[in-house]
Amino acid sequence: MNKSDTVILTEAEGNVKRAQILFVSCLVSDDLNSRLLEKVSNILLIFFLILTSINLSAQDYRIDDDRTILGFYADYVFANHKTDFVSVPDCYCFPDNFTKADGSGFAFGLLYQYPLPYSLALSWRLGYSQYTADFGRQTFDGRVQGQLIPGLKSEAVMNADFGRVEFNSHLSYNPFGGFNILFGGGIGVSVYAEYDYSETTTLNGDQIRKTDSTGILTAAVAYPSVYGGIAYDIPVYWQTTRTWIVSPEIHYSIGANELFRGMTWQMNTLRAGIAVKNKIEKNKPQNEIKQVYNFDTLTVEREDVKDSYIISGQPLISSNEQHIGTKILTTEIIDRTDTLFVPAKLIADFVCDIAQISIKSQVVTEAFPLLTNLFFNDHSSGLSSNYNIVSSDQSFSTSSIEANSKTLHSNVLNIIGERMLQYPDSKILISGYADLTTENGDCRLAANRAGSVKEYLKSVWRIDSDRLNIASRETDCAPLHSTQTTDERGFAENRRVEIKTLFKKLTAPVIKKNFLENSDLSLKPLRIDMTASRISKDCRAELLLIQNDRLLYREKISTGGNIIEMKLPETVTDRIRSGHTLNLILRLSDSEGRISLDTAKILIESVSSVNEIERLSLILFKVGSSEIPAAGRRDIEAFLSETGLSPKIRVMGFTDILGTRGSNKKLAQARAEKTAALIKEIKPDVEIISIDAPASEEFIKGIYSFDSPAERFLSRTVQLEIVK
Repeated sequence: MNKSDTVILTEAEGNVKRAQILFVSCLVSDDLNSRLLEKVSNILLIFFLILTSINLSAQDYRIDDDRTILGFYADYVFANHKTDFVSVPDCYCFPDNFTKADGSGFAFGLLYQYPLPYSLALSWRLGYSQYTADFGRQTFDGRVQGQLIPGLKSEAVMNADFGRVEFNSHLSYNPFGGFNILFGGGIGVSVYAEYDYSETTTLNGDQIRKTDSTGILTAAVAYPSVYGGIAYDIPVYWQTTRTWIVSPEIHYSIGANELFRGMTWQMNTLRAGIAVKNKIEKNKPQNEIKQVYNFDTLTVEREDVKDSYIISGQPLISSNEQHIGTKILTTEIIDRTDTLFVPAKLIADFVCDIAQISIKSQVVTEAFPLLTNLFFNDHSSGLSSNYNIVSSDQSFSTSSIEANSKTLHSNVLNIIGERMLQYPDSKILISGYADLTTENGDCRLAANRAGSVKEYLKSVWRIDSDRLNIASRETDCAPLHSTQTTDERGFAENRRVEIKTLFKKLTAPVIKKNFLENSDLSLKPLRIDMTASRISKDCRAELLLIQNDRLLYREKISTGGNIIEMKLPETVTDRIRSGHTLNLILRLSDSEGRISLDTAKILIESVSSVNEIERLSLILFKVGSSEIPAAGRRDIEAFLSETGLSPKIRVMGFTDILGTRGSNKKLAQARAEKTAALIKEIKPDVEIISIDAPASEEFIKGIYSFDSPAERFLSRTVQLEIVK
C-alpha cells in the first residue's frame, strides 16, 4: 500500500467512526435487549465494511446537483415491543403482566426527494409495513382468588401480527462522498391487528385446562414516531450521467404513543434495507445553435479530365444572435463556393454516306409448319415468356400474325385454340415431359407442364375439358425421342410439352399468301464519319439501327478513329421494310452517366419485281434424322396437288447447330436429296432446279439465331421454293 492509499484509508476509517458514533447514539436505550443489540452490531459491521470499500474507490462522488429524485425502497425490520398489560380483548389472561416482546417484519413503498442548499435534501416516503410480536413462553404459579395453590402451574404463549400504511418525512445531510445522515418522523395508520393466545394449566403435572384464543386488537387512530439513520448513495453509472442511484440504508425509530387502545404497548424498530432512486432531468433553458449552409458550385469542363472531381472553396462564416424569452438562438451562416471539374461534354455528331436504299421485293406465298412442341424453363411448369399470352380469344387472329416461323410458333397455343373453336369436334392429347439429366424425368413436373397448357386453352379459349386430354405416366417422363446433346441446349429441348391430334386440320401448316419479301437489297457497307463528334477518353460508342420503333441491329464501335465502316449482316437486311424510314443512331456515353445521341435518317425505296415465289418448309425432321415423317409426306402431296404443270422447284436442306459442321452438311444434303426424290415420285413432271445443303451455315427465312429450342427445331427442315 503506497502513501496515497494510506491517506485514503485513514480518511475512510474516520468517516466510518463518525457515522458509528452518530448512529449508536440514536440506539442507546436501557430497554433494548441483548438479542437486538447483537443484530444491530452485525448489520453495522457489514454496512460499514461496504461503505469503506466504496469510499476508497469513489470518494469524489457527491449527490450535489439540483435534480429531484423518484424511487422506491424495501426494508427488513427488527421490532422491539415494550408492553405492560395482563389481558387482551376477548381473552381472560390471569398470568403476570406481559412486559416485552421481539419481532420482525418488512416495509416497502415509494419515495420522493427534493434537493435543498448546503448538501441538504428533504424526502417523503409512502409505503406499507408489516410487523410481528413474539412474547415467548411464560410459566408462573397458579392462584385462585389471590391465593397461591401448591402444584398449580400455568404456561402462556402469545403472538401478535399487524400491518399499517406509513407516511414518513426526513431531512438528510450529505457531509462527504455518498454518505448521508437522516433524521425525521412519520405516522402510521393501522390496516389490521391480530393476536394468538394459548394457555395450559396443570396441577401436579396433570393438565387440567387448555385455552386457545384469537382476536383483533383495537389500534390507536395513528401511531407517530421519530427516527434517525444513515444511508450511502451509490451511482449505477460511474462514467455517464449517473441518473440511477442505489442506497443501502439503516434507520432506527422510536414510537411516540401506544399502539393499541387500552393497552400499554409501544414499539421501537430497526430497519435495514435498500432504496433505488432515479434523478429527474430538468428542462433547463439552453442556447440553441443553428447552422445555415450556402454552397455554390462552379462547373468547369476540361478535356484532360477523365473522372470528375471537386475542389472545396474557403468557407466564410458569419453569425447573428436572436433572444427568444430566456433562450438565445445563434445562427451561423457558412458561405462556400466549390469548383467541380468534369470531362468535356460529349457531342455525338456524324454523317452517313448513304441517304437512300432501294429494295427489290417479290411476292411470296409460304406454307409454315406448325411446331406443336412447347418448351419450358428448367424445373418450371409455367408457360415461358417466349409464348404470346392473350387475355381472351377476341384479341387474337392468325391472319394478323407476321409471316415468319418464329412469330408463328410463339402463337402456337392461340392458333390451336382458334382452330378448336372452328372445329368443335376436334380433340387433342397433351403429353408433358421432363429432362432426364437435369430434372430426373420428374413425372409430377411433366404433368404440371401439361396441366398449364390445358388450363390456358380452357380459360382463354373456352375449350371444354373433355376435349383436352392429358397423357399420364408414373415413371420415366423423359421424351421418347429426346435430344442426346449433353449440354444445356440439349437439356432445354427435352423440357417440353407435345400436342398431338387425329384431327389433321388442327396442326396443318399456316399459309401466308401474297406478301412482299425483300429479294435483293444491294447494301454496301455504311461509312460513318464522326469527325465532328467530341469524344472523351473513357467514352463508349455504339451504332443502333431502328425501324418502326423496332431495334434491328446494334454494334459497339471503336472511338479510336473518325471514319468507321459498318457492314450489316443478312439477318438484318431481311428485316428492313420498304416505305419506312430507317434511323441510324450514334450513341455516346461515359462513366459519368452522360449520354449524347445523333440520328441520321435513311429513306427505304421499294422497287417491285415480277417474281412470284411459293415456299414451304413442311417437313420437320427428328433430331439427327433424314427420314421423312408420314405427316411431312402428306403435306407435300397436298401442296404439289395445287401447283400447275411442270413447276420449277429449288430444294434446300437445313439443320440446327448441335452437330459438327461436317456432320450437319452431310445430314442437310441427305434431307434435301430424299425430299427431292419424294417430289419426283409424287409429281414426275416437276423440274428440280437445284439441290442445296446450307445446313447450319444459313438460317431459314424468319429465323435469326439458334438460341432457343424452338428455333433449333424449326431449322431441322427442308425448304422448297417454287419459282413461277
